[in-house]
Amino acid sequence: MTIMSFLAGLSSEFETAKSQILFSFDITSLKDVFSGVLCTENTSSNQ
Repeated sequence: MTIMSFLAGLSSEFETAKSQILFSFDITSLKDVFSGVLCTENTSSNQ
C-alpha cells in the first residue's frame, strides 16, 4: 500500500515514470520504485 500511495502522490510531471514502473517493473520495495522514478526521469531529462 505504501508504494501505491507514493506513486499516487507524485505530480503529473512523473506520469511517464509511474506508467513505466507499473507496467514494466517487478515491484518489490519502495526503494526499488523510488530508484525507478529517478532513473526514468534522469533518462527523460537527458534526451
